Formats: sequence, structure tokens, C-alpha cells
Amino acid sequence: MAFLRRFTALAGTALVVHWRPRWAGQAGKQPNGGGASCGFAHLARPHFGAAQARAQAAGKVPRAAKAKGFGKRPTKTAPPKLITPKGCRSVMVTGTDGGSWQVLIGKSAAENDRLSLEHGQKHEVWMHAASVPGSHVVVRATESWQEASQPPRDVVQTAAELCAFYSKAKSSPQVEVHITTCGQVSKLPGAPAGQVLLRGRWRSVKVTPRGPEGLA
Repeated sequence: MAFLRRFTALAGTALVVHWRPRWAGQAGKQPNGGGASCGFAHLARPHFGAAQARAQAAGKVPRAAKAKGFGKRPTKTAPPKLITPKGCRSVMVTGTDGGSWQVLIGKSAAENDRLSLEHGQKHEVWMHAASVPGSHVVVRATESWQEASQPPRDVVQTAAELCAFYSKAKSSPQVEVHITTCGQVSKLPGAPAGQVLLRGRWRSVKVTPRGPEGLA
């Protein structure tokens, strides 16, 4: 009789709780193979009281559950906000890696200096048309997972074509473009605006000039 009274009290508790596992009523989906242990764990669960039960029925999560992290909506990660430095053009290029890359292009000699020496980060790809006046170009990652890697070859090729287009050699069939990183770009004291010095290793490619409208 004592066991029966105790079982009745526990059963009354379970009616107040309104607690039900997700797998309840779904055959073959009970954790650990189901069994009586899961059922008694449910019966022995303490009730929240009338106020909490009403709040739960209204769709609100009890305070105790909130403390454990239940009922919280997953936070949405805002997409990164792209910033185009003042005095620069911005052209978006999609690479074979599936990511988008921002190609920044200086509009004037003074803006070239600012882009290369102030806005450009040491690891970012930098380029300029060889032996002719033109825009400095920086290739920038738009996603956090891209920052540890260099842009794919096709993105560098497209950026070089844009670099050739925004130079005095844009009408030439082939233009040589020098490529390095911003960390290898410096400026001699007293050098005119837009004139920089490349240190360390750099490479060159020959491309056909292509404007943004030709990328679509």
C-alpha cells in the first residue's frame, strides 16, 4: 500500500509537469533503447507549480529551464559588412573556392598610396601595371574562413585584368602586371604620390585588360 500511495503521488506530479520527451510516442526512437528507467525518471521529475505550468502552457519557458539554456533562439551571425575605403573602386569577384573576393582599386595617385600603405593588410595580394601609370589594386577576403588563405588563381587573374584596365596601357592587347603582397610595398622619403618601392619577392603576369562590365 505504501508503494501504491507513493506511486500515486508521483503520477500526480507527472500530470502537473506536462513534460514529455521528444521521442515519446515514436517507436524505435527512445534513447538507450527505451525501458522502464526512462519512464520512472519522467514520473519522478518535480513539478514547477501552478504558475510555471500556466506560463509553460502559454508558450513561455520556466526560469529554471532558461538557466540551462533551453528556450533560447539561436543567434544569427550577421554577414560581414564590406567597407570600401574612400577614393577606391570596389569590384566583387567570385572564385572557384566558392567565396567572394573584393578587389579594391585606387582612383588617384594619392588614393593609391593610402590603399597600399594604410588600408592594405600585410598578407593581402597587391598589384600594379608594370612601367606605366595606373591604379594600385588590393584583393581582400570577404569571409572569415578566407583570411587564412590566398585568393585562388582565377581571382588573381581577374584582379590583374582589372588592374591592367585601370592603367594607361588599357588599350594594349597584353599588359604586364606585377604582383606581391601589401607587406612588401613601401615608399621612399620624398617620392611622388603613387610611386612605391617593391621589396623582396614579386612576380609578374601578362593579361588582357578587362573592365568590370566584362566580368558578368
